[in-house]
Amino acid sequence: MDTTINVNSIEFSNDYPNQSYYLLEVTNEIVDEIKKENKSNLVIKGLPNEDAVLCTKDKTFIIKGAQTSNAILLVSKNNDKVSTLFQQHLELIETKPRLNSLHTLVESKSLKSNLEYEEQLESNSLGLSMNEILDNTQASENETLSYLSKINSFTLSNGNIIKLSDEYKMRIIDLIIAEITINSWSLEKVPIKDCIENLKSQVPKEILLQCINIYSLKADQSTTTEKEQEEDYFKFNTNLLCIDRAKQLLLLSSKGDWQYETFMENWKDSLSFDLKPTFDILRGLAIINVNKGSTQRFVKYIDQSTLSLLPKNRFKELFQLSSRWTIDTIEPYINTIIPPKTSLEQFILTYSRAISSPNGEKTIVPRV
Repeated sequence: MDTTINVNSIEFSNDYPNQSYYLLEVTNEIVDEIKKENKSNLVIKGLPNEDAVLCTKDKTFIIKGAQTSNAILLVSKNNDKVSTLFQQHLELIETKPRLNSLHTLVESKSLKSNLEYEEQLESNSLGLSMNEILDNTQASENETLSYLSKINSFTLSNGNIIKLSDEYKMRIIDLIIAEITINSWSLEKVPIKDCIENLKSQVPKEILLQCINIYSLKADQSTTTEKEQEEDYFKFNTNLLCIDRAKQLLLLSSKGDWQYETFMENWKDSLSFDLKPTFDILRGLAIINVNKGSTQRFVKYIDQSTLSLLPKNRFKELFQLSSRWTIDTIEPYINTIIPPKTSLEQFILTYSRAISSPNGEKTIVPRV
């Protein structure tokens, strides 16, 4: 019987353990990015008080430490000496983009007046460069661009990105509404060229165009004459006007929550063109609360940008605002923090519980 024992010797390098190495577990998609000569699509971001995240072109991953079941030796390719030993590694967990800091940054540079536009344009300080935005946002480039589009940011003639403050935007919209009224233009077909010509002395052209873009729906060309079709028209978005007017009222209220009937009356009175809005279009902006022991309804505004990014804290904050939710009403306030591959119902039941109301509708309440 062969009793020979194979013995392998291990030699350690002079700088063992070399702590400049980290073991990172990655997907094939990220391996492919690493192999590319241009690795600009892979970026690690994070301030000292933040979790580190790895961003690809279109995804964001939290970098977390994890224990390794077996010790792993890192051996130099050149001299077979052990450089270090790993008993833990880093792993990537795909997450939703973290956009609160981006919201704060863009709002801090939002444009508030014609005068500010002229002064900042002259001093070359108007807006934010894309590099400034990406460097300060824990999100991939595509996720960042998607959010900037969602909040109606736009690219200036100098190449920078900017957003109009809500107050400035609504002052310009009021001017556009006045022009529509004075000229008896149809809301279905507002002439862009005439609108700009009439207001160019009151609002910088690129700012006016942006407001038109924000409030623009495609006009129906089927009812226009051949001459009219040679011009550009836009359909005024009355639904968006209703939402923005409601937000103005909710932010102006110094007494906190509005009594529901009072809010609806003031909301309707604030609108032009005899519009009749319904509360359901404010989903994700405000909720209706009923005080315990009362049947009186109140309207509460919720600023999503102030809510915690941590799911447990987010649910705690939401239940402080209202003790009961439906799946439909809570969804817009949590959908930005639901982990990939997790359903809405799974996520809700992780941090709360569901009970059935007398009419059979599921109600979301805090865990006991």
